[in-house]
Amino acid sequence: MRQAKNALYPLFWQHGEKEEDLREEIGKMQEGGIGGFIVESRPHPDFLSYGWWRDLDVILSEASKRQMEVWIFDDGAYPSGLGGGKVKELYPEACKRYIANRQIDAIGPMPGASFQIAPWLKEEEILYKVIAARRANGREELDEDSFADLTEDVRDGRLYWDVPAGQWRVFLLVITRDGGEEHTRDYVNPISYEAVGHFIDIVYGEHYRRFGDQFGKTIKGFFVDEPRFGSTATYERTLGINGHVYPWSGEVPELLEEELGERWACFLPLLWSRENPLCRDVQFTYMNVVSRLFARDFTGQIREWCGKHGVKVIGHVVEDNGVHARIGYGPGHYFRSMEGFDAAGLDVVYQVWPEHKDGFFTTPFGYLDAEFFYWGISKMASSAAHIDPAKKGITMCEIFGAYGWQEGLKLMKWLTDHVCVRGINMLVPHAFSPKYPDSDCPPHFYAKGKNPQWNYFRKWADYANRVCTLLRDGTHRATAAVLYHAEAEWGGGYQPFEKVVRALAEAQIDCDVLPVDCLERIVGAETAKASDRIVDPEAAGEKAGTGQVKVRDGQLWVNQEAYRVILIPYAQCLPEKLLEALDQAAQGGVPVVFLDGYPEHVYYAAGLHAVQGALDDNPLVEVCGLDQMADWMKGRGFTDIRVRDACPDLRFLHYEREWGNVYFFTNESLWNTVDTVVTVRESGGLVFYDAMEDVRYPLLEEIGIDGADGTVTFRLVLEPYQSVFVMPEAAGEAGGFAEMGATGETGALNRAELSGKSGERPIPLVDEAFVAARREKRLEGAWRISVLRETGEYEALNGLTELTNISAADILPEYSGRICYETSFELEPGAGPEEAGREAVLDLGRVCEISDVELNGRPVGNKICPPHVYRLECRPGRNELRIIVTNTFAKEKMGNVFDRAMPQEPSGLLGPVRLYL
Repeated sequence: MRQAKNALYPLFWQHGEKEEDLREEIGKMQEGGIGGFIVESRPHPDFLSYGWWRDLDVILSEASKRQMEVWIFDDGAYPSGLGGGKVKELYPEACKRYIANRQIDAIGPMPGASFQIAPWLKEEEILYKVIAARRANGREELDEDSFADLTEDVRDGRLYWDVPAGQWRVFLLVITRDGGEEHTRDYVNPISYEAVGHFIDIVYGEHYRRFGDQFGKTIKGFFVDEPRFGSTATYERTLGINGHVYPWSGEVPELLEEELGERWACFLPLLWSRENPLCRDVQFTYMNVVSRLFARDFTGQIREWCGKHGVKVIGHVVEDNGVHARIGYGPGHYFRSMEGFDAAGLDVVYQVWPEHKDGFFTTPFGYLDAEFFYWGISKMASSAAHIDPAKKGITMCEIFGAYGWQEGLKLMKWLTDHVCVRGINMLVPHAFSPKYPDSDCPPHFYAKGKNPQWNYFRKWADYANRVCTLLRDGTHRATAAVLYHAEAEWGGGYQPFEKVVRALAEAQIDCDVLPVDCLERIVGAETAKASDRIVDPEAAGEKAGTGQVKVRDGQLWVNQEAYRVILIPYAQCLPEKLLEALDQAAQGGVPVVFLDGYPEHVYYAAGLHAVQGALDDNPLVEVCGLDQMADWMKGRGFTDIRVRDACPDLRFLHYEREWGNVYFFTNESLWNTVDTVVTVRESGGLVFYDAMEDVRYPLLEEIGIDGADGTVTFRLVLEPYQSVFVMPEAAGEAGGFAEMGATGETGALNRAELSGKSGERPIPLVDEAFVAARREKRLEGAWRISVLRETGEYEALNGLTELTNISAADILPEYSGRICYETSFELEPGAGPEEAGREAVLDLGRVCEISDVELNGRPVGNKICPPHVYRLECRPGRNELRIIVTNTFAKEKMGNVFDRAMPQEPSGLLGPVRLYL
């Protein structure tokens, strides 16, 4: 059977292990269904020195032998930018710089006054500017006409100034290395092109000098991990707060002057205030400048170097809690930072949990915004890949790390569905560690064979590869474009984009998130031809980060994506050019909807009157409440599929491949079954494809095909943890099923094999009608229960015959491993053909967490997540049933900071166990 393409590139941690350990771990990764990996140097004691080059030589040798791809983590510490400590050592001037504000209040008139300036400066700090302004209200508001640059009046550490009448404030603007995130103090300045060039030469250049012959061959590229401004150690830092420092470099002033004019320096004090109306314009300008510099100087320069040396760059920035649009831990602007990557990127490290959809929740990483992580982060990242032709639709997600040992394959399957149905199609599992035991951010998938779930890892890996393979090399389809809120946040009140994404997703309306930079390109966009598509961004002369933007036939086209409506989350302030672009889009037939109201301020403009007047005169520009938006969309037919019932737990993704459309459906609830009727725009000939079992089967209760309307309607039933593809039956050998290996006997089950008498339908879909058509037999009591010990032998739990939680305090609370359940059942020899010798269905009920079933000594199959339902071929008379349940490593590995932060499930087979005959 042919395998799906590899989409898994786990982190492979290095600690300076022996050669045999490195080769063993690489072999295990390949056995586990993985075709490449990222060599993470973070724990290595000798990065960029002899030990690192020795180990990397071994790794590349083994990977080349196995034809596995290698990516290299681009630093010896987290996050990227330290250069193994050599940035500070070799180029101390390349380390990060900030601008700080210190202030002195004075009351005039006071002719001949002097101010001591030198004592305000620490060693190595530089006085940059001295600005004075009249305090308009005796508090924080400043008279904008009074700003004066007094820098030239400083001599020998003193300011000499005749203080005019009134209350004045003197601002001392200082260039400093202090006041930012201490952890990244010695990291490279990400908004200095020259400084980042030194970092690139230290890390990237040295790898090329030693292994350049393998670049573009075994070495596919580099992995950049969470570069940031580091101006403070928090996610929430915004501008306008006195006492904080902000990122700075020699490149900032020129760009500020271009935006603010000759007196730009006089306005710098407004970066630390929120009292003046001009603050929002100045702060917007500053963020606009530094976020573009980050994209150009850091990620952009790295991509430029990699492209010249035949490799690619992947990775991600810090996105958490909305910091993707801020300084501090953030890069200033997510979409701009992604322009420097060959794939869009994000990470999901403990931040996403089933059912954690609202508010904030406590984690080892702090107080996290559940709504952003659940609804926003994956959609934001995949959108960046959809609109940038250079990324070819690929979105990488570092995932599974630091969830603790409680994260088994069941949660991994749920998380895989969660990100993939939002457009993710390349996974970086976190992590493989050849060190055992290793307390660093578990789980570790192999763990020298100690992880009890390792034997089933391949089943998850094959599933993930199939899903990701089906969701790449094509085009995502969505009806709505949602404005990314960064520019709105920089200057005033705003509605995070994830609130809009959530309202759409719960109504089965898909979208992409588009930045202002993209939408502003509508202004002056040419009318497109129906055949126009951008394939090669370089040949097309496209700007990095955004494909061709056009308005055509009442749709907004970006790259190959087409949107039927533009949704603007509420924003107090927006750029004027954006509003002009929205007006032009609406004139071209694309509806524009402002949610919860128009903006109140246009950056750099005196008022809204002219812009709002134009919008008001445009019949395709509307204002709608967020709570009414989904109904507004449905009422106008701006939906890709139709769902009969309200299904807030149902997610879907529509992906167009050369050979046909793919619809991916998942149920994200842990408890509720999705049971509804779905209509898609297809002409017929569709089948379900179960990527976990690699089986296709007929649509369940195909209700109808409407040739005139061009739609197919079918019933969709998904139990918790279930997902399914709806695909063309004619995908065939040359299409999707060939990619999946779902051909021949294993996958090509025909309609006759899957159809029974009335009321029956294919497993794994089991509902009341199926149950009613069969006789139920409960398997209760008299279970023989045992656990596998390190000796390799099973030890009976004497006296325990009922199904219960074996991790209970009075049984085995610290046991991790395999639990064996054995019983038998009778089928009377005289029973008719409806019972004896025919297929039965076994439903194990609740299992924590992997099940493996044998009947009469022959393997039946295994499941890594619910529903734990199996087909059984029973024999007349006595049948021996054996069920192995494998729990997680968390019970044995108790006490780590990650496992203790979440409640853990029980262990074992909890049932009830039912047999349907």
